[in-house]
Amino acid sequence: MKFLAPIIVGAVIGYITNWLAIKMLFRPHKEVRIFGIRLPFTPGLIPKEKDRIAKSIGDAVGTYLLSPETFTLALLNDRISQHIESWVNNILSKQDNGDKSTKTMLEETLGVNVDSLLEEIEQRLALFICSQLKEKKFKDGLMNFIEYKIYDQYGSYFYNGIKEKAEEILNIFFTSGVIEIELSKSLNNLINKLSTDTRTLEKVLPDSFLNSAREFIYEHAGDIRIRLKELLDSPSIKRKLRNSISEIAEQNINKLVAIFITPDSIADKVIGALIKYVETPENEKNIASIMLTLIDRFVKSKISDIISAISDERKEQTVSHISAEVVKYLSDRNNQRTLVNLVEEKLIYLKPEIKKSILSFVEDEYEGITSSPDLCEKILPIVRDIIRGIVNKPFSLIIGAIDEKTVRNITNFIEEVFKYFVNTKMTNIIRQLNLSEIVENQIKGFDAAYTEDIILEIASRELKAITWLGALLGGIMGILMPFFEMLYN
Repeated sequence: MKFLAPIIVGAVIGYITNWLAIKMLFRPHKEVRIFGIRLPFTPGLIPKEKDRIAKSIGDAVGTYLLSPETFTLALLNDRISQHIESWVNNILSKQDNGDKSTKTMLEETLGVNVDSLLEEIEQRLALFICSQLKEKKFKDGLMNFIEYKIYDQYGSYFYNGIKEKAEEILNIFFTSGVIEIELSKSLNNLINKLSTDTRTLEKVLPDSFLNSAREFIYEHAGDIRIRLKELLDSPSIKRKLRNSISEIAEQNINKLVAIFITPDSIADKVIGALIKYVETPENEKNIASIMLTLIDRFVKSKISDIISAISDERKEQTVSHISAEVVKYLSDRNNQRTLVNLVEEKLIYLKPEIKKSILSFVEDEYEGITSSPDLCEKILPIVRDIIRGIVNKPFSLIIGAIDEKTVRNITNFIEEVFKYFVNTKMTNIIRQLNLSEIVENQIKGFDAAYTEDIILEIASRELKAITWLGALLGGIMGILMPFFEMLYN
């Protein structure tokens, strides 16, 4: 009994001490005061230090357990990839060979009405397109594309196409008879306009033209003399001159003189003298001077007087002749080809200027369109029509025949998008969530009794073991105490 009593007493004391210490971790839940004096060890350790404990646990969870890197690794494992592939297979297998629209498929997959979502997408996409169109970078890229990818690569096709079409159009136009009618109208209108023009030819013709004409006459006086001789030797010209001179002579000589000198003989004498004068090379300068005098007198004539001196019949014949000759010339395929070649050469020569003008025109038009205040409003209906046209089509028609390769491609695309999102956005999202603070606030919000129940549920066996360990240690101390007393005595 001497040894048993200390063992029992020590074990009971050790058990009660540890049991009380464990209880004091949780109890009391609130501070206890008697006569305004706070009792020591109230509240319990855990209720008292709950905020500090919550912060420590939150920091540990946010920094080590649920860090952004941990989430990234967890979301990029093979199990997630398999789940994505299984999800894609499941979705596509339901839509294969079906007539459900993409919109219906989205509503069934997401479980919500997508009208408001589509409207939001349409508005945001229209605003995005509008903003991109106004960006200088986009405009420069578009102009470079037009210049180097379209104009430089396909410009030759453009010019060749113009050439081919021009030949075809010219042939149809000039052989249709319309051009002759229109040309005659234009010439008649011009004649009518000139018939009321009181200006002299000298005022109308450029000085450079008149000076060039005078220089030409002086420089080619010999050629002009030879040409005049050829004209005077022409039978038709001689006949006309003889008739004109005979008529004048007959009107101006009396009948008595006419008995000795006939008008025809006078005409022959005059024509012979003219031919002899023209045949003499020394008279070239005189001929040139006469022509210049005639020209100077002629250019001082009024345009209206010149036109009035021409008979209406002669005008009509001249207009018809000019129109017919012009149309005849232009109707010839060789002449048309020559005309087209001249235009082509001019276009090639002016190609840099044409290119610059086209690009400048396109840029100005683009600036005008993008600076319009209602640009976004005009883009929105286009975007809406495109998106609505897509979502209202059968999903199977959009994706085509579904085979293993299609599934693999769609899966790879979704995985790449998911990986890009996780790698670039998830870290920032987790940091913005501030998991440490969330855990801390959650723990702070726990009731003290609830916290006690959680800890006891988790560490019930360990706490009981600690309690019985106190009893064991107390019992051991009870065994040792009698021996210590015997040694002391």
